[in-house]
Amino acid sequence: MIGYNGFNNGAGYGATNRNMGGTTVANAARQQHSGMNYIQNQVITASPEQILIMLFDAAIRFNREAQAANDAGNIAKKLEKTGRVFNIISELSNTLDHSIGGDIAEELDALYQFNLKELGRARTDNTNKHLKFVENFLVEWRETWLEVIEINKANAANKAKQNQAYNSGQSLTIAG
Repeated sequence: MIGYNGFNNGAGYGATNRNMGGTTVANAARQQHSGMNYIQNQVITASPEQILIMLFDAAIRFNREAQAANDAGNIAKKLEKTGRVFNIISELSNTLDHSIGGDIAEELDALYQFNLKELGRARTDNTNKHLKFVENFLVEWRETWLEVIEINKANAANKAKQNQAYNSGQSLTIAG
């Protein structure tokens, strides 16, 4: 019996060192834990822009997994993965700052809400039509955000160069 419950690698819960093709259960748990630490460190050290792209990447991956599960007839997995996509898009919608974004935030929120409705329709659709629609939206908006991020980086670099040129052009004159 394996007593691993997701915490402390099963220590103290009757975990055994059952062999799993050259790796023990305890080793597999440690590898999974180190993978989670890696992802957690990625998120902690990521810029807001990187987190945004990571969210789109995850939503795209979960959407594709939902489609594959649907194709395989695994409705439970399809619904679970669709729910993950729904949660990510909901979070993207909830984090919009309408006071700063104005009309753009309103339009983006409308797009998010429409895609949330499509995910609702996907729950009972066996053709993947709605999931593919959401996937196309996610892929397109991921690329759009990447372009916006690159433009912002270029603008920031140009501004820094201008400030550096301005500051180096000034000299200090001391009257004596």
